[in-house]
Amino acid sequence: MLKYNGQNDNLNGDLESVLSLLLEVKSQHAHALYSAGIHPDNVSDMNSLLTEIRRASAESLPDVDGYGNPTMNKFQPTDEEDLECQLIEDALVPPDDEVEIGLSRIIGLDPVKNHIRGVRRTLEIEASKSKEQRYTQKTLPHIAMVGNPGTGKTFVARILMNILSKIGAVEDEYFIEVGREDLIDGKSAKRTAEKTKRLIQKAKGGVIFVDEAYTLLPSKVRRKSKDHGVAALKELAAALPEGDPLIILAGYPSDLQLLMNSDLGFKGNFLMQLEFPDPTPLDLARIFLSKIHSRGCIPGTGLTAQYLAELIKNNTDPEWRLERNGRMSEHLMQSVLAETKRKVVGDSDVASKVSHMPIPGSRQVTEYSPEEIVITVEDVHNAIMNGL
Repeated sequence: MLKYNGQNDNLNGDLESVLSLLLEVKSQHAHALYSAGIHPDNVSDMNSLLTEIRRASAESLPDVDGYGNPTMNKFQPTDEEDLECQLIEDALVPPDDEVEIGLSRIIGLDPVKNHIRGVRRTLEIEASKSKEQRYTQKTLPHIAMVGNPGTGKTFVARILMNILSKIGAVEDEYFIEVGREDLIDGKSAKRTAEKTKRLIQKAKGGVIFVDEAYTLLPSKVRRKSKDHGVAALKELAAALPEGDPLIILAGYPSDLQLLMNSDLGFKGNFLMQLEFPDPTPLDLARIFLSKIHSRGCIPGTGLTAQYLAELIKNNTDPEWRLERNGRMSEHLMQSVLAETKRKVVGDSDVASKVSHMPIPGSRQVTEYSPEEIVITVEDVHNAIMNGL
């Protein structure tokens, strides 16, 4: 939620007006609110109100960066448009809303998050109608997540599976995540079909997420006698028309397109396709900062999302970043942690200080020096210059 200086009565009045407006839009045009932020047809003075929100919020933003708050979506925007989007999102996230709390873990990907918000409101609107008025009994189609490697498909799918029951998309808080090995029985196609059918039955009332679904397609690198992926795909396709369990597929654009265009029965059953764009340098910077926070580290003076984004952009090749995408942030974090250890234990030994770790079950608290907790600009610069 936005934070304001309580000593300014006029500012408090502006905050009350903004929140009242958002609540009114939520009650009367909720689907538009969740899908696009604010519906422009119903907010004639949005610009003046947003100006007030920007001015008020700017007073409480940290001077160095926006990571004083542990919320992963908090960051110091690069321009007015980023600030405006962040302020709208913050204003719409109640602290007790499990769905929005889940979505707040996702860095960037605003179109994907807004699509999920739109689905939520559609389901809520349908649920408020009488049975005779409802458009259809099946309110949510199966979902395909499409994007290049490292764009966050699996991460988002896991969050989405956790909230689908909360928004009324499925009956039970139950989900299964499967890959090729979970569906295939190497002995025969018949045993593969039976294995897949059992998993589908187990997921009834909930969700089944098939990660890297394209790996079930025939491949030249596998022996034909052992490649029973098509049998699994046929069982998944057979379960699609019923809509139970809800099925989520994730994969690369070209590979998923092959699957959808096949004659196995997938075409037309995945009307909801969420596209995952490649992360920008700013996205990568924000993901990295969220990772170091999750490790209990603190960004030092000057280590802002903007600084990191420029450092990444100027010192890495676009094609190299494209091959890694979000995984680059993990590589960078590991390199930075190695840099902090070099400062403490010296270049000759960058291994973890196993001798300083407490015995399992003991009450001893591991001691870390400030050099290990505070991640400096120099640490990140050295990590990138030394190669990820």
